[in-house]
Amino acid sequence: MKFLSKPLYRPFYLISIALLILFSSIGISIHNTMAAPTEADILVDVNSGSDTSDCGTEGQPCASIQYAVNAADSGQTIRVAAGTYTYNAAADSCSSVIGMTAVVCFGNKQLTLLGGFTGSNWYEANPETNITIIDGQNNERGFLVHQGEADPSYSLTMDGFTIQNGYATASNFAYGGGLYAGNHTTINLTRMIFKNNRAVGANTATDQGGTASGGGLALISANLVTLNDVKFDGNQAIGGSGVNWGGFGQGGGIFTSRSTLTGNNVTLVGNLAQGGSSNGNATENADAQGGGAAFHRDSVITLTNISVTDNQAIGGDTPNGSAGGAFGGGLYAEAAERVEITDALIQNNVAQGGDGKNPAKGGSLSFGGGIGTTNSTLILERAWVIGNQSLGGDGDGFTGSGNGGGASLVRTTGNSFINIDNSVFANNNAFMGSGTILGGGGGGIYVRGIDATISHTTIAQNQIGSFMQGEAMVLLVSASSPSIINLQHSIIAQHTTISNAYALHIQPGNTLNLHQGLFDNNNNNTNNEGTITGLATMIEGNSRFISPGTPHFDYHISPDSDAVNMATDSSITDDIDTDSRDGSPDIGADEYHPPTITHLNGYSTSVNTVQVTWIPSHMVDLDYYELVITCPPGGGSPDGYACNSPINTGSNTSIEFTGLTNFMKYNANVTAYDASGGVIAVKSADFTPTDIFVYLPNIQR
Repeated sequence: MKFLSKPLYRPFYLISIALLILFSSIGISIHNTMAAPTEADILVDVNSGSDTSDCGTEGQPCASIQYAVNAADSGQTIRVAAGTYTYNAAADSCSSVIGMTAVVCFGNKQLTLLGGFTGSNWYEANPETNITIIDGQNNERGFLVHQGEADPSYSLTMDGFTIQNGYATASNFAYGGGLYAGNHTTINLTRMIFKNNRAVGANTATDQGGTASGGGLALISANLVTLNDVKFDGNQAIGGSGVNWGGFGQGGGIFTSRSTLTGNNVTLVGNLAQGGSSNGNATENADAQGGGAAFHRDSVITLTNISVTDNQAIGGDTPNGSAGGAFGGGLYAEAAERVEITDALIQNNVAQGGDGKNPAKGGSLSFGGGIGTTNSTLILERAWVIGNQSLGGDGDGFTGSGNGGGASLVRTTGNSFINIDNSVFANNNAFMGSGTILGGGGGGIYVRGIDATISHTTIAQNQIGSFMQGEAMVLLVSASSPSIINLQHSIIAQHTTISNAYALHIQPGNTLNLHQGLFDNNNNNTNNEGTITGLATMIEGNSRFISPGTPHFDYHISPDSDAVNMATDSSITDDIDTDSRDGSPDIGADEYHPPTITHLNGYSTSVNTVQVTWIPSHMVDLDYYELVITCPPGGGSPDGYACNSPINTGSNTSIEFTGLTNFMKYNANVTAYDASGGVIAVKSADFTPTDIFVYLPNIQR
C-alpha cells in the first residue's frame, strides 16, 4: 500500500538503486554464492538420500532431517535440499524422553539448519525457489526444541524453511503447532514461513476444555529468540470445549511467556485465536487472546517492520452464562514486561466477543481490534492502525460491549505505561452485539486505568455504535486507578457518525492533558465530565488529508493543511515516514515535505541502449509520470518513441531506450502529475550512451 512503502523500505531501496547504477555503468557481473559445504556439514535430500550410518555427504545425503539432527555434534551445520520432510518414527528421539513427538526434535546442542538447496547444488540457497518444507501432516508438531540444560552455548539457527500443517494437542495446555521451544532456548530464525499450523486444546467431558497457545510458534521461558524475514500465515490456536468452561485460545501466530523475542520484517496474516465453547456455568470465560500474537507474563518483545493484517480473536460461545471475551484481534499483551513496536502496519484485524444465551448474563465483550494490552508497557512508534474492529458478542440478555476498535489499553494493577508516537489510528470500529444495551466505546482507542503519552498521532474517522462513548478515544477509571493521558501535537479529525457522541469522552475521575493539537470536523470534540486541560492550546481547522478513508487510507497532509508548522514546541525529530521534522513541526503523524524527483540517471546497459531511472520522494498523491527525451542534433531517436514527445510511464520509475547514438548527449525530463493533471514535481538530467564496457570475472567464494 502507498503509505507502507516509505517508512519500511525506502533506505534499502535507495542503496539498491545506487549500487545497480554503479555496477551497470562499469559492467561488473556479480555471482552470489555461499561457502562450499565442509566435511563437518551434514547434507540432507529427501528425494535422493537414505538414512544410513555414513550418510550426509554430497554423494550420499541423508533422507530425513531428524536423522541428521540425531547424528550431528554440537556446532555442526545441516544443509537441506528442497522437498517435503515428514515425521520419521524410526528416528524419533523425543517421544521416549519427554513424551512429545515432532517432525524434527532438537535439544542440548548448538546446530545450524540451512534450507533452500538442490541435490545438485549445495553452494547456493534459494528458499523461494527451492522450497524446503517441514510438514506435520496435521498430525505431528513441526519442530520441538527442548534445551534441558541452561548452557548458553546451546542454540538453534534456522534459515530457509517452511513449517506447515503442524499439529499439537493436549488435554490441558497445547503449545506450538509449528514450533515449540521450552526452557533455556536461544533461537535464530531467518527466511522462515509458518503456515497452517494448529495448537488445539482437547475437548473434555470434565470442567474445563484444553487451552491452546501459539498455533505457529510458542515460546516458554526462552532466553532469546530472533526472527528475521519470518511470516506467520493461517495458523490457529483453538481452545477445547468443556462442560463448564471452554479452553483459552492464545496467539494464533505467536505465543510467548517469560521470553525475550526480537523480530524484524515479521508478517502475521490470517491467523486465528479462538476460545472453546461450553455450557458456561463456571466463573471463568473461554477467552481468545491475540489473533496474530499474544505476549504474556514477563515477556520482552521488540518488533520492527511488521505487518499484522486480517487476524482474528474470537471468544467462545456459551448457551448458559457469560461467553468468552476477545482481546487483541491483531496483537495482545498481558503482564508483559515491555512490548516495543516500530514501523508497523496493523490493519483489518477483528476481536469478536463470544455469544451467550443466558438472559441473566449474555454476550461477551471485546477489547482491541488491532492491539490489546493488559498490565503491560507498550511503546508504539510509526504505526498505521487502520480498519480494525472490536465487536461485542450477541446475547439473549445483555449484549457484549465492543471496546477499542484500534487499540484497548488497560491497567488493573502494577506500573505499566503507554507511549505512542508518530502513529495513525483511523477507520477503526467498536460496536456492541445484539441484546440489552451495556455500552462500550473508543472507536480509535479505549483507555482504562492507564498513564499514557500520545504524541504526533492522527486519530481520524473512527466509529462507534449508538449508546457508546468516544468515537476517537474514551478514558475510564479502572478500580481506583484513573486514566491520565497526555495528548500532544495530535490531530483528532472527522468523527461524525453519532450526532450526540464526543470524539474524546473523559469519564469522571480521569484526566486528559491536551497540548497544541488540531480538532477537525468532529460532531463534538470533548465532553465536560472528567478533567481536561490545555483546550486553549488546541486549534480548529482542516487537516486536508491526501485521501482519507476507503480505499486509500492516506492520512498524509497537504501543503495547505492547518496542521502545517503549528507544533511549535515539539521535540520529536522525525515523522511516521522517518522524514525529518523541520524547525516548525507540523501537528499530527505526518510532516509535510514537497514532493521531489531525485537520482534521475541514464546509464548504458548495452550498445546503443540506455536505462533511465529516477527515485521519487514524498510522492503521496502521484497519478502518473511523463518522460520526454530530447535528442541532440544528429542523434538517433529511441526505437518506438519520438524525440521531444511525452511518454506516459504510469507509476513506473524506469524505462529502457534502444537505438540511441553512442557518445552523444541526450536529455531526460520527468514530470510527475496528480489525478487532476496538476504538476507535482519536475526533474531533468543529461545522459550519454556508450559502447565501452569493462567486464570483471565472476567472483566465487
